[in-house]
Amino acid sequence: MRWLVEVILDMIASGMPIDEILADHPELERTDIIACLEYARNIVSGEQVRQVA
Repeated sequence: MRWLVEVILDMIASGMPIDEILADHPELERTDIIACLEYARNIVSGEQVRQVA
């Protein structure tokens, strides 16, 4: 299953702890959430983002 980065960031921004996100959505892994945060950091820092097919 593919998740939109925006959806995961919205959950984090709303104050939802990562452990709660993982408990509510067992198809996600901690590395998925970290990847979303790294992606967001790259976007706001102006770094080039690598596209994944």
